[in-house]
Formats: sequence, structure tokens, C-alpha cells
Amino acid sequence: VLDEFHERSIHADLGLALARQAWRARDDLRLLVMSATLEAAPIARFLDGCPVIRVAGRPHPIEIDYAPGSSVVEAATAVTRRAGGDVLCFLPGAPEIRRAQAELAGRVPGVVVLPLYGTLSAEEQDRAIAPAPERKLILATNLAETSLTVEGVTEVIDTGLHKVLRYDPARGLDRLELERIPADSAEQRAGRAGRTGPGRVLRRWDPRDRLRPQREPEIERVDLVRER
Repeated sequence: VLDEFHERSIHADLGLALARQAWRARDDLRLLVMSATLEAAPIARFLDGCPVIRVAGRPHPIEIDYAPGSSVVEAATAVTRRAGGDVLCFLPGAPEIRRAQAELAGRVPGVVVLPLYGTLSAEEQDRAIAPAPERKLILATNLAETSLTVEGVTEVIDTGLHKVLRYDPARGLDRLELERIPADSAEQRAGRAGRTGPGRVLRRWDPRDRLRPQREPEIERVDLVRER
């Protein structure tokens, strides 16, 4: 089983390629490629025209609003003023999270502001994920997009940005670049607000903006020699 395959990491793509070889050599092996936002047709063609199974879930209704030009502080203040559950705010990286956390200090009374990103200790990550008696505003990277579920979230603030590794031929190195998210990522983020009940999403971009449909496979944008 390869889940969340829309992320198209090197490890997932390589895993599918190797599993395909094994599948062709063994008639008792079954492969399942899963994602809520995957463009299924190219994967089905790669797997010799395998069947595509679409499972209709029972998503809760999600209300989507837009606030182009608003700051993270303005968006967070507006969202936490209204009734609701915990708030999940997507930011592109740890520096942006630390900056927003400092700016929000004392600005959202009755709400505890918590960071959530990969280099935090397990205890700090657990604090952001675990249920709490007070309302939480969780400032998170893509770690909270698909890798885990934060219970109690009914509100999402989406900055529409993320950081991705790209090969820089001038330097001969991969480097993190700040970019707009694709549409499949925006859909995944919005879905975090409707996991357990009706939710709301505030997107900090203009509704007329056109996002690219899917993210690029990692294998097409990084230095493969350094990934050995």
C-alpha cells in the first residue's frame, strides 16, 4: 500500500517502480496506490491500465473564505474571535512559524498558540497534537497536511505558501525555495477543517488566483546523485 501518493516523493516513486517489478514477477502480489487528491489516470497507465476505484467518503461541509493581503496576525485574530474548535494555520517553514508565534503573543486571549514542525522534539509535537482544555491555534508546516491528524480542528488558515527543494545548477546544490502551493495541496489543507464536523477555511489569496493542479514529482526537481 502506497498512501498519500500525490506527494510524489522520491521514496514513493522509487517504491512504486520497485513494487511494479515485483508485481510483474509474482501473480500473488497486489498493489494499492491511494490518495484523496491523486490524478489517477497516469498512475493507472503506469500500472498497465489497472482499475481505478473511487470511494465516495462522507466529508463534512466546509465553508471557504478568502482574505487577500491579510497578515497572519490579522487572519488569526479574526478567526479566533468567532466560535469554533481549534485553529490550524499553515505556514511555509519553521522561521515563519516562530515569527508568527512571537507576533501573536498576547493578541489572541483565551487561545494557546503552539508550533508544529518536523524539527521540534517529540514532546513539543505531542503538545500541539494532544487534546487540551483551552482552545489551540496551531502554527504548522506541511507536516499537518497529510502526515497526521490534529483532533478538534474546525478552522484552517492557509497562507498558500510552502517551501520545496529545487536543484540550483549555478551552485550545484539543492536549496529550499518559497513557492505557491498547488491546488491539490490547497484541497488537502482545507480538508483538515472537516475531519470530524463542519469547518471553515480562510485562504490568504485572491479567489481569482489560479493554482497549478498538482505538485511536481520530487524526482524532477532535486539532485538525484545526492539522494543515493
